[in-house]
Amino acid sequence: MSTPMNPVSASQLPDCPPASGSGAPGQPLSGASEQSADAWNEDIRHQLSLVHVRIDRYFVRLMLVQWAAAIVIALWISPLSWAGDASYLHPHVAIALFYGGLLTLLPVYLARVAPGRRVTRLTVAVMQMLMSSLLIHLTGGRIETHFHIFGSLAFLAFYLDWQVLLVASLTIAIDHCLRGMFLPFSIFGAYTVQPWRCLEHIGWVIFCDIFLFLGLRDRLNGLRNLSARHIEREELLRHALFDALTGLPNRSFLSEKMNEAIHGFAVPGSMNEGFCCLYIDLDRFKDINDRLGHIWGDTLLVRVAERIKSRLCDDAFLARAGGDEFVVFVPQIAAQPQRAEEVARAILRGLLQPFDIEGSQITLGASIGISRYPQDGQDEAELLLKSDRAMYAVKRAGRNDVLVHSSEMLDQNSERQQAEEDLHRAIEKREFKLHYQPIFHADGSIAGLEALLRWHDPARGNISPGHFIPLAEETGLIVQLGGFVLHEACKQATDWHSRGLLPGRIAVNVSSLELAREDYAQTVILTLRQHYTPPECIELEVTETALVNDFALAERHLRVLREYGIRISIDDFGTGYSSLGRLRQLTLDTLKIDRLFVDGVASSEADYTVVEHIIAMAHTLGLAVVAEGVETDLQLQALRSLNCDQLQGFLLSRPLDRETAEALLTQQTIPSTDSILS
Repeated sequence: MSTPMNPVSASQLPDCPPASGSGAPGQPLSGASEQSADAWNEDIRHQLSLVHVRIDRYFVRLMLVQWAAAIVIALWISPLSWAGDASYLHPHVAIALFYGGLLTLLPVYLARVAPGRRVTRLTVAVMQMLMSSLLIHLTGGRIETHFHIFGSLAFLAFYLDWQVLLVASLTIAIDHCLRGMFLPFSIFGAYTVQPWRCLEHIGWVIFCDIFLFLGLRDRLNGLRNLSARHIEREELLRHALFDALTGLPNRSFLSEKMNEAIHGFAVPGSMNEGFCCLYIDLDRFKDINDRLGHIWGDTLLVRVAERIKSRLCDDAFLARAGGDEFVVFVPQIAAQPQRAEEVARAILRGLLQPFDIEGSQITLGASIGISRYPQDGQDEAELLLKSDRAMYAVKRAGRNDVLVHSSEMLDQNSERQQAEEDLHRAIEKREFKLHYQPIFHADGSIAGLEALLRWHDPARGNISPGHFIPLAEETGLIVQLGGFVLHEACKQATDWHSRGLLPGRIAVNVSSLELAREDYAQTVILTLRQHYTPPECIELEVTETALVNDFALAERHLRVLREYGIRISIDDFGTGYSSLGRLRQLTLDTLKIDRLFVDGVASSEADYTVVEHIIAMAHTLGLAVVAEGVETDLQLQALRSLNCDQLQGFLLSRPLDRETAEALLTQQTIPSTDSILS
């Protein structure tokens, strides 16, 4: 794929993504956090290191040129020196050759083996000043001392290191003094150094240093300000393009990446084969996050990001879309049409390996939807939407799988979207009503009723609960519907109880989403108080699966409600994940045997044995047993023979509307029921 993976230039982005918990973006240096200050100092050191290496190389070249110049000057001036015309090689030529070589080759060696090091630049400073002194004395003082020394110091100031200037100044001062003391006559035979000239030269050095130190200070301040702006810009870019928690590219970066790839595909002659967009959503991460706490949940997200990244090919691009959602951008290759699905399967296999979090082994699944460019969309928004739809189709089908978007999904999604809109409208227009299915004692008397939600759509008629209840659970509307059922059941229970019609309780089903709310128990109690409903008139039915997500929270809710006087039952018992140990921790009143076992209680020896053991266990724990889904005489007789306490099903009574249920309660029994139970 010809499109580059980075949508912005290297100068616009930091060298690496930010670590978790990086400092606040965009703060000025004066108020920056310690991490920002550390980054600023590190950037200053890095820039100065580059300056030092570059100046080392310049000085090496300069000193090689000066060495050659010293030799040429010595050869040219020596026969014409004040020592007289000499046809032999004068000693100062050898000094220029060997002493100048020593001054030059040592910095050359250090610049090669230790570039940018402090010892290298200090050595360069010393040798450069000695080389200046050598050139001055080789010319018999014909080069004005202060000009050459000033030039050398000015060049050394490019190091932006005050120690270099200080060492250079001390070197030339000591050298000048020693030459004045021990070499009053130069090698040319003329008296060139006088005491007042020595003081003048040292004064010039000090004068130059003052200006150079002031310039050095200004240059360093400018570098600091430039670095501060650079760090702030990097932080802004990091927070604009990278996720603060995982360090992955964020949604904005992903958008730039996809738009660039789409643009590259449209370029004539491009070798781009298109790309695939993998939308990843972790399965039941919210439940794990609530159980572990958000700190450990964030830790798990970081490890998930690392695990996904380790399963990707080199040219793939991973971004965090938000929350527990990730997007992978995979270039298509003509020779590997199934490449995106293979990557997705590799990610699933990686996530299924347990994560060790706070001593617990956490296993995660994921639902992955795939869309393809250009087959499934022509822009970023359409591709993400279709991969998101495919991902949700995976969740509805059972989770932890991969699905490529197809045209058939459009019709399904349209139907689902319409159903969701209808569900919202039905709630707003109060199209839902309660029906009540009686629960009978074994002797035929009514033990209570179960409140069941029914939806009558003006256009489509009656909608099956099997159609709208799963949709309400997926969309979270089940919490609103559950609140409606509880309010209506409390009002009806108060009315029937005040008139002496209610022989027992009205049972209300509780969803897992309701039970997962922190304020659920308080909400139920407030609802009962609002309608003046006696707590003994309401029974809450909780499924086993509703207890799995957060057993501790569910147990706390049920204990509070039980202490208030509300009866608690376990619905659909035998199909969930309950254990005897957990049942003993709960304050329960009733077990409801799932219809799956009731269906075969008269025809299957295995089901008969299971029901027998459930009833025996419940009686041992002091719980009443209700068998739901009783539809035949044989089932009824089998359950009575097993001493089942209460019975519910179409054989005894179908769900009734309010008026019919009230008429039944007025009679307390019905002829068909009497004949069946006799």
